[in-house]
Amino acid sequence: MTLAPEAALRARRQARWLDGSRPWRGYAFALASMAAVDLALSGLFVTLAGRPAAILLRLPEIAVILLGLNLCGGWLLFRPVARWLDGRGPAEAALARLARLTAWTGWWAVAVAAVFAVSSFLVMPFAVYGLAPTPETLAILFARALAWSVLLPYVAYFLAADHVRRLRRLIFARHGLSAAVGAQTLGAKLALIVAGGALAPGVSIAVTLALVPPVSPITGQPRELIIVVTLIGAGLALAVAFWAMRRSLDSSLGALMSGMAKIGAGGRQTRLAVQTDDELGRLADGFNALAAALGESEAQAARAEADRARAASQFHEAQKHAALGRMAGGVAHDFNNILAIMMGYADVARRRLPEGDANARRMAEIVKAAERGKALIAQILAFARARPPEHARLDLRASVAETAEWLQTSIGRGVALELALPDAPLWIMGDATGAHQVVANLCVNAAHAMRGRAGAVSVTLDSLTIDGGRAEGLRDKVGAEGPAVVLDESRADRLRAHVGLLRPGPHARVTVRDAGTGMAPEVFRHVFDPYFTTKPVGEGTGLGLAAVLGIVTQHDGAITLETAPGAGTMFEIFFPLTD
Repeated sequence: MTLAPEAALRARRQARWLDGSRPWRGYAFALASMAAVDLALSGLFVTLAGRPAAILLRLPEIAVILLGLNLCGGWLLFRPVARWLDGRGPAEAALARLARLTAWTGWWAVAVAAVFAVSSFLVMPFAVYGLAPTPETLAILFARALAWSVLLPYVAYFLAADHVRRLRRLIFARHGLSAAVGAQTLGAKLALIVAGGALAPGVSIAVTLALVPPVSPITGQPRELIIVVTLIGAGLALAVAFWAMRRSLDSSLGALMSGMAKIGAGGRQTRLAVQTDDELGRLADGFNALAAALGESEAQAARAEADRARAASQFHEAQKHAALGRMAGGVAHDFNNILAIMMGYADVARRRLPEGDANARRMAEIVKAAERGKALIAQILAFARARPPEHARLDLRASVAETAEWLQTSIGRGVALELALPDAPLWIMGDATGAHQVVANLCVNAAHAMRGRAGAVSVTLDSLTIDGGRAEGLRDKVGAEGPAVVLDESRADRLRAHVGLLRPGPHARVTVRDAGTGMAPEVFRHVFDPYFTTKPVGEGTGLGLAAVLGIVTQHDGAITLETAPGAGTMFEIFFPLTD
C-alpha cells in the first residue's frame, strides 16, 4: 500500500518528532511559557507606563526561577520518558511517568510560580528597592502576586497537557503502547479553566479596585493600567486553555468516531490511543476492550467453524477407513488362500531338490517370504476386526538382520545398505511383522531421499539404558503422561522431533541414517500425518511413517527424528528390552 503524499509527509514528521530531543523540546516549551507570559505582560506594563528599561530589573528573576528552576524540575519529571525514547530505559517506567506527567507538571508549575510571586512581589520590593510596607502597597503587591501565581502555571499546565496528549498518540502510533488511564474528569478541567482564567484574575481586580488608590503609590501609574494588564493576562490564559481543551476533544472524539466507523465496516482489530487522562481516555480504553472482545469472539467463531469442518472431515475419513477395513478383510481371506497354495508348492519343490542345491535355498526364501505375507495378512485381519496384534518374545537383532538382507535387493541400485549389529541377541516383547515394517519403511524412505546422491543408508542396532531424563523433559513440554509428538524448531540448522515417553530401564535402539535431501520445515511439521507424502503419485501413500508411529507406540517405544534441509535425516527407534 502506498501512502498519499501528505500522509507520507505526516508520517515522516511524526517519526522525526519522536527521535532525539524533539519531545523534550516541546515539553520545555510548555514550561518556558511561564517565563514568556511574565516577560510579555511585564514588558507591556512598563511600556505603557513609559519605563521600558525597567523590564531589565526582572530578567534575573525570570532567568533563574521561571527558566532555570522550571526546566531543571521539568527535566527530572520528563527523564524516564526521554530515556526510553532514546532506547536507554524501560518502557514500563516511561509509560507510568507519562500517565502522571500532566498532573505532576501542573503542581511543579504552581510551586515555581509561587516562589516567583513571593520573590517578585513580596521580597524584592521591600528587601532590594526599599519600598515602604503601607496598606496600599501591600494590597497592590498581593493582588499582583495572586494573579501571577495563577496565570503563569495555568498556561504551562494546559500547554503541557496538549504536549502529553500528542506524545501519547504518537507513541501509540509508532510502538502500539498506551499509558495508563487517568482519573481526571472533564468537569474538573472546566472548573479549572473557570477558576484559573476568570475567578483568580477577578479576585485580583476586585482587590485592586477596593484597596488600591487611583494612582499607584509604587509606580505612580493609574490603577486602570494594572487592571488592563491583568485582563490581558487573563484573556491570554483563557485562550490557551480553551485552545488546548478543543484540540484534546477534537482529537479524542475524532479517533473514537473513526474507530467506530471501522468496526461498523467489519474491522475487529481496531485499537485507539488513550490520549487523555479523563473520561475520553477511559472511553478509548473501553473501546479497545470492546474491540478486543469482538476480535476474540470472531476468532472463537472461526476456530469453532474450523473444528466443525475438521470433525466432518474426520468423520468422512473414518467412514472411508471403515469401508477399507471391511474390504481389506475380504481381500485378505482370498489372498491368504493364494499364499497357502504358494507355500505348499514351494515346500514340495524344496523337498524334491537335493540338499545343498542353490534352488533349494531359493525355495526356502520363498517360503519365508510367504510366511511373512501370512503374518501381514493376519495383521490386516486383526486391524479389520479392531484387535491389537499379539506380542511375543522377539530377538530384534535377528529381525533387523533378516529385514536388511531382504531390503538390500529391493531398495534399488546405487544405494548401499550398511548394517551394524551387536554380537548378542536383543530380546523385546513385540510383533515380528511390526518390527519388520518399522525397519523396512524407514530404509525405503531413506533410499528414496538418497536418489541421485552419493553415500549409503546405515542401519545400526545397539542397546542403552534410559535414565528417565528424556521422559521428564518431554513431560514438562506436553504436560501429560503418554505418547506425544513434540516438534523442536528452536535451531535453524537442525530440526528435531520426539515421540513417546520412555520409562527408565534398558532399551534397544534402531538407528536409520541417510545423507539425503533432508526435510524442509513445512515437511517436518507433517512428517507423521497420515496420507501426507512428498513422493510422486504412484510411489507412496503417505502411510509409512504413520504406520511406524503406530507400531512403536504399541510397543511402548519412542522415536527421535533429526533432520536438516540438504543434510540428511536420522531416525532413532527405541524398544524396551525384556529379560
